[in-house]
Amino acid sequence: MTTYGPPISIAVDACNPGEFFACCGLLELADRLWRGAEGWFDGGGFYIAPNQSENGRTLVSLLAMVSECALEQVDPADAMASPLWLASPFDLRLDWWQDKRAGGSDLKTWAGKQNVVRIAKAMHAVIMRPLGLALPLFSLAEVLFDPADPRNTVEPFYFDNRRACQAHPLDIGFSPDAQGMTIPVHATVEFLCLIGLHPQPGRADLRVLHLVAPSPSVRSASRGGGANAAPMRATLRIPAPIPEPISERLLTRDSPTR
Repeated sequence: MTTYGPPISIAVDACNPGEFFACCGLLELADRLWRGAEGWFDGGGFYIAPNQSENGRTLVSLLAMVSECALEQVDPADAMASPLWLASPFDLRLDWWQDKRAGGSDLKTWAGKQNVVRIAKAMHAVIMRPLGLALPLFSLAEVLFDPADPRNTVEPFYFDNRRACQAHPLDIGFSPDAQGMTIPVHATVEFLCLIGLHPQPGRADLRVLHLVAPSPSVRSASRGGGANAAPMRATLRIPAPIPEPISERLLTRDSPTR
């Protein structure tokens, strides 16, 4: 794929499932908005480059378009688990948490009483906050408020592993809710991860993720003592639906004893 100009760069911890799939979500949005984009991990960063030679294709312009785009509840009768629609120019339906046939519902990390629409809209409303504060995209953690009623806080989906130690009272020794505590949320990571987890039927080669990894010949040389062999860039294509080895890395906690 031919790309134009310097790529967008984002600092990322690819070992955090939330940040990994947030990068997939960001690439999905860039591909839809810019009619093609290429993304890759390298070192501690994730990079996106459009494949069209038009000006103004920046991270700020991409997230501004996402922020301005309507996020709609598809099923008016089901606020708890309704599919979501990210309107034009993205035209993206999100409903993987309802997909029992392909196993998408197994990735559901939030409690049954949590309102998917309310959580997603609260995160969508603040997706530009990190850039507005001149902070790295995935670094900002703030208490998340309900845009429909700012007096109420909103809990996350728990995709981001920085909230893992606070996901259950047994993990920290007390209940934050009982103490009236509010805990920060990495809302941008969580919202983009919601998108990144969604498979795209018929677009099996959409997410092109370049990883720095030795080629087979380099691995062979290393086993034979070739310690100075330089690593080569390999391409990993993540098909839709998400393959089992990747989906297994994002686990749910279904019992206090697990």
